[in-house]
Amino acid sequence: MPEDIKYYNHNQKERFFMERENTYLKIRLIMRTFFNSTKEYEEKLEKDCSCFTTQEILNMYSSYATRSWEYLLNFNSQLKIYTSWCIKENLVPDNQNHYEEIDKNDIYNCLNIGLKKNMILTRKEIERAIVQLPNISDQFLILALFEGIGGVGFGDFYELDISKFNGNVVQLKDRELVISTKLSEMAKESADEYQKYNYDGPLRTGYRADDNSIVKDSSNAFTDSEARNTKKIQRRIAAIESVYGKAFGYVGLKNSGRIDMIRRLMQEDGSEDIRATYDKHKAEIENRYGKLQRIYRWIEEYSYFFNDNAC
Repeated sequence: MPEDIKYYNHNQKERFFMERENTYLKIRLIMRTFFNSTKEYEEKLEKDCSCFTTQEILNMYSSYATRSWEYLLNFNSQLKIYTSWCIKENLVPDNQNHYEEIDKNDIYNCLNIGLKKNMILTRKEIERAIVQLPNISDQFLILALFEGIGGVGFGDFYELDISKFNGNVVQLKDRELVISTKLSEMAKESADEYQKYNYDGPLRTGYRADDNSIVKDSSNAFTDSEARNTKKIQRRIAAIESVYGKAFGYVGLKNSGRIDMIRRLMQEDGSEDIRATYDKHKAEIENRYGKLQRIYRWIEEYSYFFNDNAC
């Protein structure tokens, strides 16, 4: 944070940092963003965030209009630590740490679900939307990410050619996946596509490498550099996302696909328990979409989308 930018109650917060000498830099880096975010609300209420009531805290969180549950959980955790220090220093009039009164459900209710809704698409919505994309290879890329093809650094796409497909089964670098008939048909069409519509700049058509690759590049096929290959895919997705919205981004597509798969498995099992369904089919889900470090927190964060009315 530039030196000329001050927190609300700047000296008090700097004292908080300095008394944690061993972790000063780490805490300061984490907390400076949060304190910068609380400043406007502190000025509005004319008091330090450590003195906020429970309702004032929740109002502040809601005002951020964020869709990230993880962000608000971490925010609350750090402000709880800061407020505990303020109480120890006799800086809180009622000696109450109201951040401790806030639970996960309270924080979830502060999320802007409308924003999160815009990040999650059903299979039908994706299939209807991708027909707007002028390149078959881009249509394939979006639906493939939804169905779990991607891998670390998008590595699944580097050597993906038509020979890797056998009906509705695709052989990837480290696993085999059953895919939809629609995606299998798109793979064949994409392998035969040799012209490209460019999103960036004037409307024009460029030629692409004449090979059997499914996701081709403008002039050359993928290189031996994983970093360059990753950037190529990232640029393709970013170009599509810039025109058609965030739901077409990598994170949105992966979350949409994971939700779709779990919902289908719940229907097949006749279950209403998201966790139980995930645990039962964990290997199958993670083989397709990879592991999540905090899967149960993810389930809670996206629980809305497992309701019948959500999709």
